[in-house]
Amino acid sequence: MILLNNNNSILFANESSGDDGSAFSLWNPFELKPEIGSIIVVTIILIALLIYYNISMKKLDPKDPPKGIAFFIFNLIGTFKNLIHESLGKEFVKFTPYFLTVFAYIFLCNIISVVGYENPTSLTTVTFSLGINTTIGMIIIGIKYQKSSFFYRFLFKFYIPTKNGNKIMIPYCFNPFGVMDLITPWISMSLRLWANIMAGALIIGLFYALPMVFFKHNPTSTVPKPEIILFSLFAIPLHGFLDWLIGGIQAYVFVVLTMCYWNTCAEIEDENYLEKLKKKNALSKLIESANKRNEENVTLINSGRID
Repeated sequence: MILLNNNNSILFANESSGDDGSAFSLWNPFELKPEIGSIIVVTIILIALLIYYNISMKKLDPKDPPKGIAFFIFNLIGTFKNLIHESLGKEFVKFTPYFLTVFAYIFLCNIISVVGYENPTSLTTVTFSLGINTTIGMIIIGIKYQKSSFFYRFLFKFYIPTKNGNKIMIPYCFNPFGVMDLITPWISMSLRLWANIMAGALIIGLFYALPMVFFKHNPTSTVPKPEIILFSLFAIPLHGFLDWLIGGIQAYVFVVLTMCYWNTCAEIEDENYLEKLKKKNALSKLIESANKRNEENVTLINSGRID
């Protein structure tokens, strides 16, 4: 078997020390990757921005608008609140901090390579960790809004109509497709984010390899050449497009897909439970309107308009 060592030189499997002939002979799960340092830097940046925004808003006069970075964060929060309210409804506005944090984290991970750090989202470990949070949220929201009917998706079932017009559900077998409905979004979102960021990194890497192909440039040379400087100028808009624009789009798409998956889990599929919920909501509305009328009558009596 042909392998690559740390110097990117080719060696056969039997030439490496302690090799058992498998592809995992050089795999070290406890090796400190440079992406770990990037994750730490991104986390520190996010914490610093949150602390700065918190301090700025506390010192701000309620009559004055925020300024600087606080103004940008304030508008970003308002944009996400409106997006969540239109996409998911008023009840999900409380999840704005989570969606905004995920967006900021992915965006910073995508653009941190501009300053020389490794891109964390080019690792499947990072993208799959972000995707599993979406899956866990799907389960929690499904149980909260659908109650026990959420678990019906994991069963094959049929319905028997009754005389009063309702239907009785009879489960008879485990449904593996229900499990796939939870696993598929996790895999697709994670691989989609990883593939897009990895593709951009490969394009930039191929661009930087062009001087070595056309001009026989030695990458270890410290003496700058005119053609290398020219290529560096062309790399600026390429980084702006692949890192900033595409990185921002991928972060936004990841958040929007999470909203869509959570919204589907909040929809009630069981007809009997949906009918009970409608009756309960109708009764609660009647009680609320009656209480409101009573309060209005008490107010009129206190004001002396009704004897």
